This record gives sequence, C-alpha cells and structure tokens, in this order.
Amino acid sequence: MQGKLLACRRALSIHARITEHMESKAGSTALQSGLGLGLGHGLELGSMNGQKHLGRREVFKLMEVLYRDHPGAVWRVSYIAFVRLLDRYAPSNPVESGAVLESNHISDHTNFTFYDLGCGAGRPVFMACMLWTNCTKACGIEILPSVHRMNQDLLQLYKKEILPMLHPLKQVQELSFLCDDFLRVDWSDADIVFTNATCFDDSLFAKLEEKASRIMKEHAIFISVTRSFNNSSWELLEEQERRMSWASSMVYVYRKKAEHPQCALSNTPPEVQKER
Repeated sequence: MQGKLLACRRALSIHARITEHMESKAGSTALQSGLGLGLGHGLELGSMNGQKHLGRREVFKLMEVLYRDHPGAVWRVSYIAFVRLLDRYAPSNPVESGAVLESNHISDHTNFTFYDLGCGAGRPVFMACMLWTNCTKACGIEILPSVHRMNQDLLQLYKKEILPMLHPLKQVQELSFLCDDFLRVDWSDADIVFTNATCFDDSLFAKLEEKASRIMKEHAIFISVTRSFNNSSWELLEEQERRMSWASSMVYVYRKKAEHPQCALSNTPPEVQKER
C-alpha cells in the first residue's frame, strides 16, 4: 500500500510540473534563470549553459533534477557503472576533443545510435544524450504501458527543463521511447545496445541474443547486465562484476564480429548469388 501511495504521489508531482510548464508563458525564462529547478549542491546553471560537453558531475545533477520525483539513491551506483562502460566503448566525441579520435573498440564512425532494451525508468537514454554530443539517436524500448507513460512524461519535462540549457547540437538529438516488445521492433541501426537482463528468463534472452546476432551491424557493441551471449557472432571484450543498486552483477560487453565473405554469400538468396 505504501508503495502505491508513493507512486501516486510521484505521478501527481510529475503531472503538476507538466501542467505548470504548459500554463506558464514565461517558462523558458524561468528555466534559464534556474527558478524552480532546485539544482543546488554547488551547481550553477550559468556554468553549463550551452556547453558542448557536460562532465559527469553536471549530468548527474541534471538527472537528479529530472528525476526528482523518483528515489535517487537507488540509481546512483548503477549510473557510475553505466557511464564508465560508455566512456570506454562509445566513439570518441569530436566536439570534446576537436578532432576525430579513435576509441578502443569503435573507430570507423564518429556518431552513434544508442538503444536501451527494456529501458524501465529510462535513465541511460537521457544520459547517453547529455554525456555525448555525438549520440545522434537514443531510444528506450519498454513493454509495460504504465512505465512507458512515465517515460513520456519525463521526456516532456526533459524538453522543458533540461534541453533549453544544453548546446544546440544536443537539441537536435533524436531522443524517444517506444512502448513495444523489443523482439518485434527494428533496432538494426544501433551502434550500442544496453540491456539489463537481470529479470529476463532463459527463453526471452535466447530470443534477444538470436535477434541481435541476426540484425546488428558489424562492430556494433552490446552491453548486457547479468546474462551472457553464447553465439559465435560476438567477441567478448569485457566481463566484470560490477556493483549495481540492487547487488553486484556481472556485466558483459560484446562486439559484433565482421562477417566472413563466404558466410555472407551462403546466407544470400540463390537468385542474388547468380547475379554476382
């Protein structure tokens, strides 16, 4: 019962914030001055306004603002683990460095597309856009309608409370949430996929692994919490136990192997092979 009451309170608070923005004609002015955001903790809006690159601390505080109607402590440890992983495997950001630098594992493109499968509250989706200007698209897929509605509300608040403070390049990023089964949605354009598979059963994860192996592009990165791949299409880059908000969990980072030309030909329809 207490959990339901807290959920209702959070929903009402989010609705009140959205309504306030809709009714306020001077909303953007209030945002720019920091009124009502409750940033505090030594973080000044002027210090981040329009910056091309936001540090972890700034993004952390912005996430606290965006999710202030939700418990904050339960995600902070997971946030640190997630940021460290993307720091390692996301393409280097030309805006940050002034040049296109090669990352350890992705060097053939500078922009990247990010998906969170079974995104829940959607925090990694927002963080990918705020942390990396070269994240051109971030999408969270969640099958539960009630959770998706919360994501849509948070997306509205992100556009009203956070986005006006960010660099113009971040304001053209494509950020979205889908209410659907990720086994039915096409995410073949993904460069980086993240999924917390802790609650997935064996059958669901096996289907996810099969789909990822079939549709994802060469050299794409797949990050899985708790469960690991068995398909030979993937190269294991990292396997570590990391502290999460609920407990310590294994995190697996994979890179899609380049397909051998002969294998690609064998998977091609006969009529296409004849043309070749």
